[in-house]
Amino acid sequence: MFEVTIVLDREKVDEQNLDYDKVMALVDRVYNRPEIIKTGEGRYKGITSSKELASFGVAMLTLERTDWFFELVSEWYMDDDKGGREDLKAGKLAWDARHQKSGAINGK
Repeated sequence: MFEVTIVLDREKVDEQNLDYDKVMALVDRVYNRPEIIKTGEGRYKGITSSKELASFGVAMLTLERTDWFFELVSEWYMDDDKGGREDLKAGKLAWDARHQKSGAINGK
């Protein structure tokens, strides 16, 4: 089983003149999948071992393709039930930097 945690930077949300609750509601919609349940603000847990990783992958790709997500997220990681943790934000930004993608924002 997997669990994803997303923490938005409230200052950056305010700087963009966005409503924090509306941004989190949009993230909730991205993770609203049959194999995933919301367990708290910015916390999503898989409930099926056979399809949840694919569902998390679809949600991750959806957020990666937005124009705003990386500007607002301060933490984004995935934990597994074996005690492993992957920093999804750092991994995506490292991938972009290695492949010289324009998605890398200010070297973050």
